[in-house]
Amino acid sequence: MANKITNTQYYSDIAGAIRAKNGGSDTYTPAQMAQAIADIPTPADPRLEAMLRRAAQVIPAGETFDLSDISFTQIQPYVFYQMIRVGKVKIPSTVTQVLSWAFAYSSLTELEGTENVTTVMDNAFRNCLYLKSALFPLASSVDSTAFVGCSALEVCDLGTFNIL
Repeated sequence: MANKITNTQYYSDIAGAIRAKNGGSDTYTPAQMAQAIADIPTPADPRLEAMLRRAAQVIPAGETFDLSDISFTQIQPYVFYQMIRVGKVKIPSTVTQVLSWAFAYSSLTELEGTENVTTVMDNAFRNCLYLKSALFPLASSVDSTAFVGCSALEVCDLGTFNIL
């Protein structure tokens, strides 16, 4: 099976993403990766940070995160990374970019408010196994790895994108 990801590949990909974000050259054991990811800065908006802290708590599966009343332009890297309780996320219409690894390995089912997103970066939705639709009608740049492993994806509107 050529498409099977081994644990070594998985951990290597995550460690590489951590190093790309924090500018370091450290090696990480799987146990150290969680803390390294937690140490990556999150957006400065206190309401968004409060929402993310809440996501880290034990909350009902399929929780809707309504961020639509907060004005920001990018979904930052790792914001919803590996969040297994997230379901639907509502983003503001001011968002134009979904950055690397933003929702990767999460249980995201639906993303609302994507009408003005023009850029979807590498691995943004990697292995979002429950994501059923990707609607980015104004997308002009979509990385070729943005939706790798999204096996439930049924509907896809990526505008007139160029593969990065």
